[in-house]
Amino acid sequence: MNSFDFSDAGPAAPAHIRIAIVGTTGSGKTTLAKALAENLGVPHVELDAFYHGPNWLQSPKDEFRKLADAATLEGSWISDGNYHLARDIVWPSATTLVRLDYSFPIVFLRLFKRTMLRGILGTELWNGNREGLRRHSY
Repeated sequence: MNSFDFSDAGPAAPAHIRIAIVGTTGSGKTTLAKALAENLGVPHVELDAFYHGPNWLQSPKDEFRKLADAATLEGSWISDGNYHLARDIVWPSATTLVRLDYSFPIVFLRLFKRTMLRGILGTELWNGNREGLRRHSY
C-alpha cells in the first residue's frame, strides 16, 4: 500500500478543504482520499459506503443522494467515487476536483491485486459486504 506524507506540504490549508476524487475502478481513489483526509485532518466521504447496502443491494436513489448531500453539505471533506447520481451534489460543493487517469495496464494490475487480496483475506468493505473471489469468477 502507498504511503503519503503531506506534513511539509507548505502553508496552512484554507478554511474549507473540499476535494472530490474521481477515476476508474482501481485507479486509487479511496487510497488517495484516505491518505489526504488523514493527513489534513478532515472527514473521508466514501460514496461506495452510501451506494452499496447490505448484501450488495443498491441503495435507493433518493437515499443515496440524501446521504451524499448530508456528508458534503458543510465543513471540509475529501470524497471519492464516480457516481453520476451524486455528481450534481458533490462536484459543485468541491473546491478541488482530482481525476486519476492511469493507463489500462496499471489499473488492471492494481485491480487484480486488490481483488485477490480482498477475496483471500475476506476484507469487509461497506455494510458487511465482502468481495469474494467466487463473485468475480463468472
